[in-house]
Amino acid sequence: MDHLFFAYERVVMPCHNMNCGDVVHRSTLDPVLRLEQRGVTPQGVALVSAVIAYLFAKPGVLAGAIDYYILDKFQRLTNTKTYTKENIRLGKKLATGGFGTVYRADLVDDEEPGEPRPVVVKKAKEFGEAEVWMNERLMRAAPSCFARFITAFEDGNRQNSGKPPLWLVWQYEGDFTLYDLMQKKDWPYNLEPVLFGRELNLPRSPRRRWITLRVIMQQIMEALQACHATGIVHRDVKPQNVILSDPDRRAKLIDLGAAADLRIGINYVPNEFLLDPRYAPPEQYIMSTQTPRAPPIPVAATLSPILWQLNNPDRFDMYSAGVMLLQACMPALRSDSALIAFRRKLEQCNYDMPAWRAQQERRNSREYTEGFAMLDLDDGAPWDLVCSLMQAAPRKRLSASAAAAHPALGGGITAALNSLSRRAGDAADRVRAL
Repeated sequence: MDHLFFAYERVVMPCHNMNCGDVVHRSTLDPVLRLEQRGVTPQGVALVSAVIAYLFAKPGVLAGAIDYYILDKFQRLTNTKTYTKENIRLGKKLATGGFGTVYRADLVDDEEPGEPRPVVVKKAKEFGEAEVWMNERLMRAAPSCFARFITAFEDGNRQNSGKPPLWLVWQYEGDFTLYDLMQKKDWPYNLEPVLFGRELNLPRSPRRRWITLRVIMQQIMEALQACHATGIVHRDVKPQNVILSDPDRRAKLIDLGAAADLRIGINYVPNEFLLDPRYAPPEQYIMSTQTPRAPPIPVAATLSPILWQLNNPDRFDMYSAGVMLLQACMPALRSDSALIAFRRKLEQCNYDMPAWRAQQERRNSREYTEGFAMLDLDDGAPWDLVCSLMQAAPRKRLSASAAAAHPALGGGITAALNSLSRRAGDAADRVRAL
């Protein structure tokens, strides 16, 4: 009869049979039940990691935003000193090119009476504003690797176009470019007093020559590494644009008139190339010809890592650095005509450096013997570096950081020590600038 007991139990809704209002009330306040409190999920970690990696990917979206919106504005607020052409005493004309004329000059500071400051002045015909931007950017990023930029101002005299010429002023660093010393008979031994303060106590030999050239190439790779880390492609790397700084005892890059800032698109025009055909790579363009004009700065900066990975624009400069290294090693390539002839022969070999070398060795070309002897040191590491820099396909070329870590230039430890030393010097320069 026990089943009769259940027959008399009323069938009702649960909340009619029990006092569950408090339970319902508590459940509506419970963040776990309302899905408002969640733990860390693998998907969330992956998303945050991807965003952080993207912000720090070359050419650096986050670093660019800090530089553009904070450091640049702070520099303009704190640098209140202005100059005009009345402060400049022009001297000897040093060079004339497509982008302007360069003079040796003295800078007279009205606020600090005393001896005039030796400077170099460029009257820019074209790309003056872009060159000012590149110099200011790189003075903030790596002041030890580039000629020290002081200021820029417009000339009061207007040209026929109605636009006044722009004067750019740098600190005077030294009398010689790498090209100047390369044309002398005692190259590269004449570099030793500039780099080391004395001549090396070693017999003249391929080993001694390579010690000096290795130091120069280490410094050039440091400069290119700093340049590319800020999204800037130089586009005109050659011995004429490497100044030997007497005060700092190092090589520095100059002449940024052709440079392009691919982080935000300054001085980049699709289907337009600025290059020296003697040193330029086969592709001529730093970006695909289908790349559109740069959008507004925030959009361009946000998209820059994608375009950088697709096009590898920094490898444009690396090919030029490879040609410069080969020219420094080969006495037969020091003249312009010889360099142009080399370019034609390399084209005939489909830009295959081992094939070009085999061709010279079959012909028993004695003018290349000295250079090959140097490049074959250390089990051929210097020759491997040249071939790795001068690959026909941009993606196959070494980046500046990879070249700095190449065994021919001392490997990773030397590259790391040089980088730390440069960064410490750059930090000290920034403190002095403030």
